[in-house]
Amino acid sequence: MLVAVLGETAEPEATLAEIRRVLRPGGLYSNTEQPGDPDHIPQPQLRRMAGDAGSQFERS
Repeated sequence: MLVAVLGETAEPEATLAEIRRVLRPGGLYSNTEQPGDPDHIPQPQLRRMAGDAGSQFERS
């Protein structure tokens, strides 16, 4: 689980790809973003980035 961290990374897309690579099959990744945080990644953008990394959105 990441809480308000993804936007702090230098390359969030690469970070998501690495999370996908090391996550066990059937594993669950949870990301929490905080509106108002200057590095907040809006949900539509996060969904696109996660999909590009090969992950599937489950729910919000």
